[in-house]
Amino acid sequence: MQAPNQETIEKGVQIAAKAAKLAMPVEISALRKADHGPGDYFVCLREANPLPDKPRPTYSVFFDDGYKDLRLSVILENCEQQQYSSANLGEFKSLPRKIERNE
Repeated sequence: MQAPNQETIEKGVQIAAKAAKLAMPVEISALRKADHGPGDYFVCLREANPLPDKPRPTYSVFFDDGYKDLRLSVILENCEQQQYSSANLGEFKSLPRKIERNE
């Protein structure tokens, strides 16, 4: 199977970021071949500016001919060791960040 092009990756990351309810901006790793999981290729995805007192979950976004699926990344995918860059999502609107208050 051929690797997805940049437009396909951007569209898939948009869908995944919305599904995971991530606040914009987001960062992605380089596209890599998957030897497991629901697609042939994947990128790692995370928020670029997480709240300081909250965990920073990392997701794996899978592709075949197009976006395939999203899941929390697993150790085998090595997302923690990847280099990330800003995801160019064009006009994709930021999801509002819900600020929790301790009262």
